[in-house]
Amino acid sequence: MVKGPEFCMYNARLSSFVHAMEDYEDTAPDSSGKLELSHLGWTQVDHHIFTFAHQLLTLDLAYNNLTELPNQMCSSLCLLSELNVSCNKLSCLPENVGTLQHLRTIKANGNNLNSLPSGIGRCKMLETLNLSENILQSLPSELSGCNKLHTLMLQNNNLKGLPLELSGLSCLKEINVCNNKELTASLPEAIHQDASSILWILALRNEKQHQIETLQTVNKTLQYDIVSLKKELDNAKDRITHLEEKRTLLEAEMESVRYYLRTRSHIRQSMKLIDATIRMYAPKAVHALQTLAKDEIKAWEIAFGGVAEMKVAVLKTAGNLN
Repeated sequence: MVKGPEFCMYNARLSSFVHAMEDYEDTAPDSSGKLELSHLGWTQVDHHIFTFAHQLLTLDLAYNNLTELPNQMCSSLCLLSELNVSCNKLSCLPENVGTLQHLRTIKANGNNLNSLPSGIGRCKMLETLNLSENILQSLPSELSGCNKLHTLMLQNNNLKGLPLELSGLSCLKEINVCNNKELTASLPEAIHQDASSILWILALRNEKQHQIETLQTVNKTLQYDIVSLKKELDNAKDRITHLEEKRTLLEAEMESVRYYLRTRSHIRQSMKLIDATIRMYAPKAVHALQTLAKDEIKAWEIAFGGVAEMKVAVLKTAGNLN
């Protein structure tokens, strides 16, 4: 059982909590649409506030112990223009924060935020975003969709770089990225609160990045072309080899043709020579044969006493042979 000073302190805290809850029960948005719910020690958002959906314009939940915000808050409080959840224990914002189309200010400094939902880029009316004193290492490129953003507080985080797309935030007038140790390597510390210089550097890097991406695309195209040309070169070499083989065969065939033509020429020349020889010696041979035949006939006539006797002799000779 708690006694003494500790008991008094416990009673004081309990009384304070009871009074806070009593005050809360009677609390509603004021005439300007603001609902003040800070310093209540809440660990979660009471859904009772969603009943003020059509009245609530500014919601202050700062200095509580909230570890998360329900998605229903974003889907219900459709008219909300300012949200203050600073100095809680939040590790992230609702994924559907982009449904708050009238939201102009987000104060989420002094939490444990390690990332931002990409949906924040759909908050087209957002003008002020305070994310200082968190543990953010990066920002989503979709933040560039908040084209009315003029104040961006990012000091005391663990940012390693800024999205190059932020260079498109033409309305940005105030930015603070101080005390992000790893950011110094990419952004000189002297300009960590100079919005125009930061945007200029981001725009320059974005342009260079675009050029690099273009060159990378061209390089990939060239590499593809080189591979294609190499294949075509290999195919051309194969075709040349094939043509060389055909040329060798053709040369062999041409040599055969040339041999045939030479042989035919020789034969024709020989035929002409033979023909000339025949023409030259045939009459003499015929005359010699005719003379020889006449001489033989005369010899027969002398031997057999005339032609009749020669016939008889021939017949007898033939009969003896039979």
